[in-house]
Amino acid sequence: MGRPCDNVELFVDGELLPDAAESFRQHLPDCEQCQHELSTLMELKYLGKEALNALEDTSDEAQRTPPLQPFWTRPGMMMAASFTAGLLVMVAVVQFLPRDTAQPAP
Repeated sequence: MGRPCDNVELFVDGELLPDAAESFRQHLPDCEQCQHELSTLMELKYLGKEALNALEDTSDEAQRTPPLQPFWTRPGMMMAASFTAGLLVMVAVVQFLPRDTAQPAP
């Protein structure tokens, strides 16, 4: 099985068999290296859970708030664009209508 110091990660993850876990618990008070590694791994495990919770909170918030639409797809802008297009068509039609260019007779 190796040295008890090789089992720190397995102990933190709860993957040691009960006898090996008890043996590691007996070893832990006497080994500064294992104590330091245990606290580091526990902190990493906690930070990982916090990061996952933050991601879940962010994804929940993203699902609650509707995405922003580009300004040109908003209803008010579509109406303004339609009105402007209609005016341009009217100006073009008036511009290209035949004009009465007949000169009055002298």
